[in-house]
Amino acid sequence: MQRDRAFDDDLLDDPGRLEVTDTGGLLRAAATAGAQVRSTASAAEEAGLGRLAGERPRALVLLTRPGAAAAAAP
Repeated sequence: MQRDRAFDDDLLDDPGRLEVTDTGGLLRAAATAGAQVRSTASAAEEAGLGRLAGERPRALVLLTRPGAAAAAAP
C-alpha cells in the first residue's frame, strides 16, 4: 500500500535540501526536458525530417545516457 505524500513547497526555496532530497537528479532532468524537446524538434525541422512523413522506418534505435533516461526507457 502506497501512502500519499504532500509536496513540501518550501523545498524549492532551499537548494541544499532540494539536492539532498533529489538523489536521482530527476528534478533537474524534468526542468531541462522541455528545452531539450524544443531543441530536438528545431534540429529535426532544420534537417528536413518532415520530408519523411508517411515513410515507415526499417529500424528504431533508442539512445540513452546516464540519469533519468535509462529509467524512462528500460
